[in-house]
Amino acid sequence: MGLRQGDPLSPYLFIIIMKLFDDLRQLMIKNRSYGFKFHPKYQEINLTNIYFVDNLCIVSVADDDSLKAISDVLKLFGDVTGLHPNLNKSSSFFAGIPTQVENTLCGLIGIPKAALPVRYLGISLNTKHLNVVDCRPLVDKIRSKIEGWSSKHISYAGKLVLINSVFFDLVNYWCQSVFIPEVVCKEIEKIIRSFLWRGKSESNGVSWKTVILPKKEGGLGVKSIAEWNLTCMSQHILNIYRNKEGMWIKWINTYMMKGKSVWGVKPKRTDSWTWIELLKIRVSLKPFIQYAVGNGENVSFLFDSWHKLGFLNENMSIRDISLLRIDPNDSVARALKKIKWPRGRHATEMLSVCEGGLPELNPDCSHVVL
Repeated sequence: MGLRQGDPLSPYLFIIIMKLFDDLRQLMIKNRSYGFKFHPKYQEINLTNIYFVDNLCIVSVADDDSLKAISDVLKLFGDVTGLHPNLNKSSSFFAGIPTQVENTLCGLIGIPKAALPVRYLGISLNTKHLNVVDCRPLVDKIRSKIEGWSSKHISYAGKLVLINSVFFDLVNYWCQSVFIPEVVCKEIEKIIRSFLWRGKSESNGVSWKTVILPKKEGGLGVKSIAEWNLTCMSQHILNIYRNKEGMWIKWINTYMMKGKSVWGVKPKRTDSWTWIELLKIRVSLKPFIQYAVGNGENVSFLFDSWHKLGFLNENMSIRDISLLRIDPNDSVARALKKIKWPRGRHATEMLSVCEGGLPELNPDCSHVVL
């Protein structure tokens, strides 16, 4: 007997079963006869697969040995558990190899080839910025939901409850995952505005700028989509500061940060558009972030706000920094071990203030973001 869909035991059963897949994956990697090769952007964090509910995403180098190894593991996993992948509902994606090689590899694993953009977990995966077409499923879902509500006689208070609860449940997932184009935000707000003021023009009611104000400021507490999207995406920057546990943070630290502070990282043309946009909004967070330096091992001396002066790279001159004789990417702990504070004619007023405001390091405590 199996479990019904939605049974509370389903997530636990899924975790137990996929633990077996992870064990088989590790055996595949350790057994050199398979010839499996990591994707170059995942080897350092030992990542080959990501799964969510019944979706499994496997990444590797696109060559015969690696794909045959993956195919063998999937077959063995199916023989042991009875859970075989549905090849008709599966897709393979390739990048940077000739079309002829792609077709050969697809024939090897028996999974049809697909191309980006593609919807995964409800959101469009794309190598470029999301556009209006990519966000159409979200807009259509909101419109259909609101059209169902509009057929009923609902008071303004009832409409506000629906907007602030049911509606934002639909929007929140997108707001936390991607940067929604401004034109899409405006279209969604237009749908909400029409629903709220149905039967009465907005000019006879309350202006939308007032509606999106907090209730304590005289508004109705409806969130601005664009502002809420920016707030949610800013949380990712904060998670990087806090070094929050998670695969994405681990990947960012390994391949994008490479030991640097997020303030010292510069976007590259080859970076994903989401990462580039995140780096653009980090400036707006500067006034709200302060480190309790702890042991100083994970806090940048120049690029993090741990000193009472704030960000030292913004307050010190190039000459001041050169006199300290440190590497720009040094942590606080590493820099303080290197620094010999200039004296006499080499000393500057800024360096004196900096030396006088040094906090005491706590070797038993890591950094904390305030």
